[in-house]
Amino acid sequence: MAATRVTDIGAPALGTTPRARRPRFTRVFGPDWKMGFLFILPVVVLVLALVAYPFTYAVYLSMTRKFVGVPPVFVGLENYVRLASDGFFPPSARLMLAICQMAAPTQSAVQVAYLRLLPALS
Repeated sequence: MAATRVTDIGAPALGTTPRARRPRFTRVFGPDWKMGFLFILPVVVLVLALVAYPFTYAVYLSMTRKFVGVPPVFVGLENYVRLASDGFFPPSARLMLAICQMAAPTQSAVQVAYLRLLPALS
């Protein structure tokens, strides 16, 4: 017991050898953490390819003036400024929000009704 005793300042006692500390990833994720990252890598690449890239490309396109057959011209936030000053956008946005507010409770009610009928159907 005296061989592993630690002094008040946190250093090992005299005449003892300090225990080798394992790297942080090994302590947190276990000894096979490198293999775990290799298994997760295909899913990460797939998510980035199917979600992150199209999202960032859509944000980029929203900040350009693009016509078919013509290279895009970067205009920054000009498209959003024009959208905010457009007379059709505010009523359309309000209508979209109203539809979304009605859709969520309606979907929930249909799901609850289905789950209540499910035991009777089986």
